[in-house]
Amino acid sequence: MITVTLGTISFPFDRVVQWLEQLLDEKVVTEAIVFQHGATNPGVVSRHPLVRATPFLEFERLESLSRQSNLVISHAGQGSTRGLAAKKVPFVVIPRLASYGEHVDNHQLLFAQSVRPLGVQYCSSYEEIKRSVLNPPPAFRGPLLQGPRLVEYLMERYQTSEADSRQIAQRLETEEVDQAPVAAAPSQPAEQPLTMSSK
Repeated sequence: MITVTLGTISFPFDRVVQWLEQLLDEKVVTEAIVFQHGATNPGVVSRHPLVRATPFLEFERLESLSRQSNLVISHAGQGSTRGLAAKKVPFVVIPRLASYGEHVDNHQLLFAQSVRPLGVQYCSSYEEIKRSVLNPPPAFRGPLLQGPRLVEYLMERYQTSEADSRQIAQRLETEEVDQAPVAAAPSQPAEQPLTMSSK
């Protein structure tokens, strides 16, 4: 079984629906999928015989499904990533991107880039998610969140003021990470550094 969770924020995540449809059409996925789609329209994917689609899953049910799954595919929210890492299940994350209207900024991509050196795989293309489905990563075993609290991390990593960092942290509350610890930033900046939007 594969569990796909997009969280519950109000932004659609249509790329994931398109990728799931393609994975099913190409018969890359041949096992059951539980698809928690939140505000995203699941479209034709929800009618596929292998898919059980639901907008919301209780925390305990999601936890149980994650433990039973061969792979969990999740949005790259910090709360979801933290939870999956703590469960020690095989998972990959897909960052929501502002350019597709999937979130207000690219903080999920920035977070995914910062935890990649710790062993968290993230996918930004159909080919990457296809490879992850065909060859799921092993269950996560490393430490993930050994770093400063979120506000301090944002101030240091992105050279923001405390007020700006607190504002960003408050926006992230919908992902259950208010003041939560985050992974230590990689020692080298990403090849194409991104900046936080001031929206």
